[in-house]
Amino acid sequence: LLTTFTGDIKSHGNMFEVKAIQEVDVTSIDVHTSLTLGDSAFQLEIYTKKGTFLGFENDSSSWTKICCRSTVMGMGPMSRSPVLEAMFYSNVLIAKGEIQSFYVTSKNADLLYTPSGGPSRNDHEGSWNYDLRVLGGGVGVMGYPFGTAVADREWNGVIHYNVNKVSFLSSSLSNSDEYQNMITPTFTGENTAYGFMFDIVTKDSPIT
Repeated sequence: LLTTFTGDIKSHGNMFEVKAIQEVDVTSIDVHTSLTLGDSAFQLEIYTKKGTFLGFENDSSSWTKICCRSTVMGMGPMSRSPVLEAMFYSNVLIAKGEIQSFYVTSKNADLLYTPSGGPSRNDHEGSWNYDLRVLGGGVGVMGYPFGTAVADREWNGVIHYNVNKVSFLSSSLSNSDEYQNMITPTFTGENTAYGFMFDIVTKDSPIT
């Protein structure tokens, strides 16, 4: 799930919340930094906690460090700087309907974020897909490892995750008329093209 990479304001990091629409297992992320391949790799730290981060912005004891085992190579503005799964100490399982907070920070103020339109924290704000949502109302952090929190700051990055398929198939979404019957061939492809043609053959009666 991608938020945005339009940010050009530097800070030590961001706190933001993720709400699971399906049960998901967060495995890695990409970050947005001003550092490029011409700079040295930098040390990134990622923390997480169950529930909201509000009221815990400076409470380090409430956060669990989940990354990073090694340094991160910056790819520069408007580009994804990958924080690989192997760099994480553990994945983060988020149950369906639950909110999990994340804090991404660096010793140097080289992480980029975007000012948001306001501290909206409801389900209709932020970046989302059918699996999870990055809620609006994140904050920028002006210190390391914890510091002054500045409201209305949108985290720039990508969340990589796996979906608990049992949870998905038992959801209300899969029970709707639109999603009652689904065929999922594969998502393992790695070759690119302008398009693809394929046939669909019905086994019994016609379908719509």
